[in-house]
Amino acid sequence: MVEEFLLERIMTRIDQLDEKIDDLCDRATKIEVTVSNHLAHVTQDSERKEKKFYVIIAALGTIFASVTLVQTLI
Repeated sequence: MVEEFLLERIMTRIDQLDEKIDDLCDRATKIEVTVSNHLAHVTQDSERKEKKFYVIIAALGTIFASVTLVQTLI
């Protein structure tokens, strides 16, 4: 009788620990997905800003080259 009671208590504790571990794993997975999505979003924003910067630099270079060409021809 006592052995059955102890075995039941041990199994109950193991089940509770298993539920807690599953909960922690679920939360860790959700956090990992959130961080991954955030990192992808930040990377995309950075790439857009960098691309925009290079387009502006190229446009300014084209404008300066055009002005220099017009001044040379006149």
